[in-house]
Amino acid sequence: MAVDLLNELISLCKCSVTVTVNDHRDNHQTVQQYIDNYKGWSGLFDNVTHELQAEMVKRDTIVNVQCYPRTPIGFNSVYHWDLEQALAEAIKQVKEQPT
Repeated sequence: MAVDLLNELISLCKCSVTVTVNDHRDNHQTVQQYIDNYKGWSGLFDNVTHELQAEMVKRDTIVNVQCYPRTPIGFNSVYHWDLEQALAEAIKQVKEQPT
């Protein structure tokens, strides 16, 4: 369940965890417009595959999980169209990072 994954991620992080869903809609943008606006900015969307991007566009859904596992400076940012998959990927990334 998403709540269990979220609680696990929170327990792994020393600083904040933020989940944002469909931020593009607040700006009256399509998923593609939102990605195009932010791609390359601080590395956002750099790890989003073409297939994942196409699925986000198809579903008109962007889920972003941003977390600060060690310090309030360095963060991980995961994009997906599925909340549980985004949380699971964020957990995986945090666990793989050296302490």
